[in-house]
Amino acid sequence: MSGFDFVIDTRDNTKRAPSGDTNTHYFDEEEVTLEQAQKLVGGYVQMIDRGGIQFLFNEDGLMRGLPVNTEASQLLETQIVGDVVVLEGESRWV
Repeated sequence: MSGFDFVIDTRDNTKRAPSGDTNTHYFDEEEVTLEQAQKLVGGYVQMIDRGGIQFLFNEDGLMRGLPVNTEASQLLETQIVGDVVVLEGESRWV
């Protein structure tokens, strides 16, 4: 996937953007449930769909004062805070 720089977390096989305070979790083949996504972002999920790629993040992140996710903010051209789940390919939600 172009535009992302990732490091692979061998504990759970997700790829994470190397940012200081936030993580970007990348999935392209495995199914991700709502409950898993909520756990990864730390709350209720909001989604932005861009070019066939879904970005999930904490919908209350701004009110909770979560740190800016620089990588996701640059890619989506809007301020995104907290951890982000990226769904592509077979992992996309219908």
